[in-house]
Amino acid sequence: MKFLFRLENVLSWKRTLEDHSQVRLVQKREKLRRQEEDIQSLMHHRFEIDRRVNERLKQNLPAGDYLISKQFNEESYDELVEKEHQKKETEKEIDRELEKLKGFMKERKMLEKIKEKRFEKYVYQEKRLEQKNMDDRVIGKYRSSSGGGTPPSHPIKTSI
Repeated sequence: MKFLFRLENVLSWKRTLEDHSQVRLVQKREKLRRQEEDIQSLMHHRFEIDRRVNERLKQNLPAGDYLISKQFNEESYDELVEKEHQKKETEKEIDRELEKLKGFMKERKMLEKIKEKRFEKYVYQEKRLEQKNMDDRVIGKYRSSSGGGTPPSHPIKTSI
């Protein structure tokens, strides 16, 4: 008889859910990395613009250029705040996905333990059945060689 685990489809489904969750987690971490790079790039760009404006202020920067740089500074600050907000949201998404992944892993491990226990029980029952069949064969051979008698259930005691 072949071992059959009735929950194999459920176990396979849990593995698939876990795999998909891992893929989503990698994607979200990549998204976070890109967001962090964008923030760093914007901060660097803001710093460079501010440095150039300060240098040109020493050389009598025209008022129009100064106003344009201030407007850029305000707009880029708003953009930076928005990017930081998006980054925090992505971090929350990562935390939620991690919790989902942990749940999927627990469920999969639980099903694998059940499968393992049932397989051990199956192996034990198969060994018992095999031993019973061997015992029946030995008894059958004994009966046929002794003329059809039954083997004694306990040894015969003789007193001397």
